[in-house]
Amino acid sequence: MNEIPHHSAAESTDPLDFSYLNELRCIEAGEGRVYLGRSVGKETQAPVLTFVHGGCMGAWGYAAYLRYFDQLGIPCAAVDCRGHGGLPQGDDFVRASVKDFASDVVAACNQISGPPILAGHSLGALIVGVAQHQVETAGLVLLAPSPPGQLPGARSLPLMSEEIPYHPTDSFHDKLRMPGETRDIAPFVQRLCRESPVALNERYSLSVQLPVPREGVPAICLSASDDDPQRHPPGQDRATADFFGAHHIHLPNAPHCFMMSVNWTESASILADWYRLTFRND
Repeated sequence: MNEIPHHSAAESTDPLDFSYLNELRCIEAGEGRVYLGRSVGKETQAPVLTFVHGGCMGAWGYAAYLRYFDQLGIPCAAVDCRGHGGLPQGDDFVRASVKDFASDVVAACNQISGPPILAGHSLGALIVGVAQHQVETAGLVLLAPSPPGQLPGARSLPLMSEEIPYHPTDSFHDKLRMPGETRDIAPFVQRLCRESPVALNERYSLSVQLPVPREGVPAICLSASDDDPQRHPPGQDRATADFFGAHHIHLPNAPHCFMMSVNWTESASILADWYRLTFRND
């Protein structure tokens, strides 16, 4: 792929500054909400990069991405599933499932005029894998994806108690830090929320078996070199990409949350280039 030149403004963007979401239009969607980039209007017909967060995170994690794609004029949006991004967590949040979160994504897509390109990070990849069969999808983006349950060789993980929400621990630091990095990641850690143990256990037990992806839907998968080897053992991300028929790109010197790493523009430019080549061939 040929790289799209970075904008100077993007180069100076701090990926841990999440304030850009405050400048965007926000619409309720199911029990969640969706933030619409500046290029998304009522008459938008171009495909919309629609980002879905992983566990304990929210739309805020894509703030730098949204600013970047807005600068390029690429329609984009980011979803807060129920209970995330500061949305209230009721007593029933502990029972929220991947399917429940997918219903919020579908509701968000129904608020967008252009066809969605569903982009899921980590657990969000399972969420968009479910949602893509409930909405007309223009494309798929998988970011450090959790694997479909039926993937041969996918690694299961120990289950947790489903009595109370899971609270993020210090292990979340490793999702953002790279070896030798010295940034203060407090803005990231402070925004992490509790997570539904049911949804996490669905991933850990490999119980989310996804339907066969639709033929002809363009897809790309980005994986990170410094990801957790327990959750992303060698070969698993590529096998997940193959399941979806996605073009796989492995990012060197990248942590699990590479959209907020010091090298975040590398992944953003890859996605921008893929979008241009796939959906703007004229």
